[in-house]
Formats: sequence, structure tokens, C-alpha cells
Amino acid sequence: MTLLGNQDDIRAETPMPVDSMDNSSKVYDVALDPLVFYYNNAGTKTLATGEAAGILIYAKLAYDGVLNSLKNTVGNSLDTSVVYAGTSLTTLVRTPGQSFINSLYKKTFAEKFTAMTAMLTTPGEYYVDHDNGCIWGLSGAIITDTDTATYSVKTPVQGGSVEIGEVTVGATTGNVGFSTIFDADADETAQVIKAGAGNLYKLTVDNADPAAKVYVQLFDLAAISVTVGTTTPKYVIPVPAGAMYDSMDIIPMKFGTAITYAVTSTATGAGAPGATITLSAGYL
Repeated sequence: MTLLGNQDDIRAETPMPVDSMDNSSKVYDVALDPLVFYYNNAGTKTLATGEAAGILIYAKLAYDGVLNSLKNTVGNSLDTSVVYAGTSLTTLVRTPGQSFINSLYKKTFAEKFTAMTAMLTTPGEYYVDHDNGCIWGLSGAIITDTDTATYSVKTPVQGGSVEIGEVTVGATTGNVGFSTIFDADADETAQVIKAGAGNLYKLTVDNADPAAKVYVQLFDLAAISVTVGTTTPKYVIPVPAGAMYDSMDIIPMKFGTAITYAVTSTATGAGAPGATITLSAGYL
């Protein structure tokens, strides 16, 4: 059977490819995004700093949708805007491919690492998940906390709108509604919902840990300006053990600089959650 155009790029999360022609976007260059690596310690997500070479590690970038070198579309292992700086990882590889990476998000934390162990076999090699904004690698040296990634992303100008100073005039045609993000593994690393000023309308958080409460810290700062555990959050939302938090606000929460979040084990600390946390947000 002949595939439709772009059908070979269909992901499980988005079953049909959709071309959006009424929205505009601008390129944002992310410089020296600090990489915080974790590894699977008997099923527990554990900070990898100081661990020896030969360990499978994972780091979440501040942004997803990482662009190619031309900065005109989401990148891949053949064409990327990512410039890695550090010693923990050294060699960008083409395998396992985005289709395999997308399948990981239906697996548990431990299952993800088990699957990737078979894919990355040479110390120092790493794979960039451009769609979801993360790096998988097999450490080639003692893992440090000084590695960085420089790359480019696109930030949307909603609805084909025109920006005039600090005022945004929305288009009268096209889709109406807030934009959304989804994080399949929200953690204590500061992540962006919106890179500029905006309003948070909806937040859904699923705490899969049956034994411990987690806290969603919200910051009115760019992700690169947040030091989780030190920077005072704008707002903190506790999510009980094994429970889901789901809000829909007619009057949204306003953010003057950016909308950034982290999910931690204490209200204002930097401890990692004890289980996989999923987070979805709706914003303008």
C-alpha cells in the first residue's frame, strides 16, 4: 500500500500528520543548556554525576522540538542544530532512530533503560531525541555536571498573530484556543511551557508514585534562569501520592517573563520525584 505524504513520519502520540499553515513561529537559539544526567539505579532515577564510564545515561533538554542545522524544521540524527560540549559523551550516532525512541514513552522508567541498553553499546556514543528534547548516551568517561548543549528551537506566534510591542493582536481566522505541551517524564529539571510572557489556563499532573506526594513548582522566569531548589517559585501545586491534579481556569495565571516548571519531592527543594510524573499544560 502506498503511504500518504509524510505518513512514514507518523508517531504514536500524533496518529495523523497535520500541516498547520495559519500559525507563525520564530527561531530561538538556546546557548549552553546545562545537561543533568541520570541513570537507572535498580529501577530508581538517580543523578549520574561522578559515575564511571560505560553507564547508560539520560538528560532532558530545556526545550523539545530541537531544530536541524538550517533551523527550518525539527532535526534528526543526520541534520541537527545540537552542539554538544563536554566529556561525558563524544559521538553522535544515527541509531536507534526516532520511531524506536517514540516507542519508549509507552514503557516504564526501568523498561526505557533496558530497551536503550541494547541500542547504545560503545562508550561515548549518544542519540538526540529531537522531538522530545532529550539525550540518551553511554558514558565515555566519568560523568560530570558541566556538559552543555547549544541548539535551536521554534517558539510559536499563536494563530498567525501580529506582535506590536507588548501587544498581540490575534488573527480573526484560523484555530482559536490555547497551545499545549506534554511531558512524559516531568522531573526536577526546569522545563519551559512558554518561552515568553503568557497565561497558564490548564494544568494536568499524574503522580504515579503510590507512596509520596510531589510538588509542581511554577516560575515566572526563563528555564535557563531557574536554579531549582534555590530560585523561589511563583506558585507551588502539591499532588498527593498516586493522585492526579487537573485544573481548568477561566481566569488564567499570568506570567510576565516566561512559564517554567519543575516537579520535585518537596515544595521548594530540588529532590527528584520517586516515580514517573506526566504533565500537560494549556497556555497562551
